[in-house]
Amino acid sequence: MNIKNKQRILLLVPLLLGLILLGTGFLQYYKGLSESSGVEEEETGYDQPQGFYEYYHRITTPIGQKTSGYPINYAYHELQNAKRAARTEFKSAVSTLNWVQRGPGNVGGRTRAVIVDPDDATHQTWFAAAVSGGIWKTTNGGGSWTNLTNDLPDLATNTLAMAPSDHNILYAGTGEGYGGIGMVTGNGIYKSIDRGASWDLVGSTDSNEVFKFVNKIVISPDDPDVLLAATNVGIFKSIDGGASWDTVYFKGYEMQDLVNNPKNGKTVYASANGLGIIKSYDFGNTWFDAYNGIGTGYRFSIAVSAVDTSYVFTSVEAPNLKTDIYISTNSALSWRLMNDADQTFIDFLGNQGWFNNVVAAHPFSKNKIFVGGVYVGMLTFGSKTGLSDPQVIRVDTLGTNGFMQFVNFGGDFLGGGMSTGLAEGADVVADDYVSVEIRFGPGISQKAYRFTVPVGQGPGVPSSDYTYQDYIDVPFQAWDIDHNQQLMVSFRDNERDGKFNLIKQKINDQISGREYIFVHSI
Repeated sequence: MNIKNKQRILLLVPLLLGLILLGTGFLQYYKGLSESSGVEEEETGYDQPQGFYEYYHRITTPIGQKTSGYPINYAYHELQNAKRAARTEFKSAVSTLNWVQRGPGNVGGRTRAVIVDPDDATHQTWFAAAVSGGIWKTTNGGGSWTNLTNDLPDLATNTLAMAPSDHNILYAGTGEGYGGIGMVTGNGIYKSIDRGASWDLVGSTDSNEVFKFVNKIVISPDDPDVLLAATNVGIFKSIDGGASWDTVYFKGYEMQDLVNNPKNGKTVYASANGLGIIKSYDFGNTWFDAYNGIGTGYRFSIAVSAVDTSYVFTSVEAPNLKTDIYISTNSALSWRLMNDADQTFIDFLGNQGWFNNVVAAHPFSKNKIFVGGVYVGMLTFGSKTGLSDPQVIRVDTLGTNGFMQFVNFGGDFLGGGMSTGLAEGADVVADDYVSVEIRFGPGISQKAYRFTVPVGQGPGVPSSDYTYQDYIDVPFQAWDIDHNQQLMVSFRDNERDGKFNLIKQKINDQISGREYIFVHSI
């Protein structure tokens, strides 16, 4: 078994970037790891979640409009109005109506959360949350179920949490986000103080855009009124049972998962779409980046081993809809990418990692995890290590997201905006890789080779037909940060005007802004 275990990633030479808008900031590149594992997996089937999303969007949007116009929580408030009306002047009329179920009867909705009642010694009492069906309870291990939210609108219930210090208190977050497509909008957070028998909408989340997609809730092990909520816009903390909230992490990412250390509840891990893992030591008051060694990814699910809490795992929707599994054996200070012995990997997430993605630590072995996506399986990680070839696993834009975008020309990184020398067939080998920063900002410039595209020629022109012109100043710098030396740059003068052009807005004509940068060492 082989483990790829270099730490910082080396950037290829040359690097190809399609730039649209540049400003102050820089790009940083990392180098990654992988490890071998044994795999057991059981095959399941595919579904098409985006189909329901499209259907729901169409039936709730007036003809000729782009949005539905329904306010947040409209269904909840209309239900309350109807119940008040039924108790007054319409009571007799409503009681005489004969309602017949007309379906659909085959759409139970996916189950996003399950709680096993810790006070049932037989382990037969469970609570389950369904995205299209609200909250349910079984007392016979799933033999039969009781709907606990019959008097509420169909809830897109995405997360359930039971207070460790008071099992009568539960919170339910609605709306599934994660940054993917096909997701169902929610309407805030609900709370039960009677073990799920009744539920009330937490008033501070009513009609609040911040809580339209609540992806995960965790509760302090010491106080049922202290909780964290990960939403599509950030992480929020309440110390009064949800009556009010403080913003504790807000950097423009969809926050996807929250997981406590099983033996130290103040330590919390969270995941951010497109970023990776962050960590808090004080139950969310402060956060630190904890993704050293993790490559580019979009949907991240997290698990912490209860056997050895220094073992942390994340299942990742990687670029090109691939499955990546990372392990940390030092509490997320660094991570390794896992592969099985023959250097292939079961695609557990099945091209739907943005939608189907869960990981759980084995209760008795720190070297085993369960992964669920389109397929379900168990991974067993080995311990033999070996040096990997240098490779690019992620590209970060630091301080530039608000004013810089990249042309999508089919590259492997930056949403199609960056490719590598090896991918483009350049005369380089993996050992040529170095860690590179592209730096932008006031007063930053360097010399670059300029070449032009043949007049009248479009994409697909052989590289020999591109003509070298001269050597000019460009408004950025390229640095090899492994050796602290500046690198050479070439660029394609698409406008043929003798300069590297920055455009002020995105233009979808596939021409403007295609002044690619090529970074090389000589």
